[in-house]
Parts: sequence; C-alpha cells; structure tokens
Amino acid sequence: MRWLIAALVLLATDAAALSCMRPTIADSFARAEDVPEDIYLLKGKLTFDERLLPETDMLNDGWTPSPIAAEFKGFALNREGFTTRYARAVTLQPLCVGPWCGGAASGEEAIIFAKVVGSDLVIEAPACGGTIFYNVTRAMEQQAVACMNGDCSAQLLE
Repeated sequence: MRWLIAALVLLATDAAALSCMRPTIADSFARAEDVPEDIYLLKGKLTFDERLLPETDMLNDGWTPSPIAAEFKGFALNREGFTTRYARAVTLQPLCVGPWCGGAASGEEAIIFAKVVGSDLVIEAPACGGTIFYNVTRAMEQQAVACMNGDCSAQLLE
C-alpha cells in the first residue's frame, strides 16, 4: 500500500510540474527572436503519418522521440502577410517534458514556427505548444504581420 501512495504522490507532483500557459503568436514570436537559428513563419498544412507521434507514457522520465518526415504546403510570412507560396519537405520533431510530449495534426491548417537547421527546416512540437497554432483566425494572421513589422504589442481584434 505504501508504494501505491508513493506512486500517486509522484504522479501528482509530475502533473503539477507541467503547467502550461496558453501561448500566443506574439509570445512565440518573441521567443523566436531569442534563438540563434533563423525562424520561418508559415501558414498552411503539414502532412505526415500521425502513427509516428509518440504516445504519452506516465512512466517515461523524458526523452527525445524520433524525428518525423513531413511535407508543408502553404505560404510563408512576409511584411504584407502570408502571401509567398511555400512548399517543401520538413522534419517534425516532437519534444517531451517528463511523460508529456508535444504533437501535431496532419492535414490541418495552422500557423507554424519552423527552425532552419543547416539545410533542413525543423518544426519542433514542444509539450506546451507555442510553435504550431491551429484554428487560424484573421486576428492571428494580423498579429503575425504586426510582429513581423516590429509591433508585437499591437492589440488586434477579429
């Protein structure tokens, strides 16, 4: 019985440890400015085999899942908006924190922050999100353009 109580306490501690704030385009844009790699901001569809995504494992203490080959088709952001057609092979890299892993949805429209790594384009999917935004709205697109033009603080309405 003691081991069961200890296990429940550990699980409760782990559950409390991953407390994610809902990311915004502006938050992610600010974080992207702090990484040494170039970041592309894309809007479109990422397609890949969803069966390759890692499953959540409550016994897992953190690991890096295998990268997943994917295709992106859509548009890249420029100062006028998402107007530059863009399509290429990319790598989706789920990231884990403890037993929680980030994921993605194949074939769903999204705004995506993609990192240039050598000659590859890598889309990281962290456990707390912040690199792939689904349910794209006009306000999200406007926020991305405002950030691109140096004004992430702009409050834009739908």
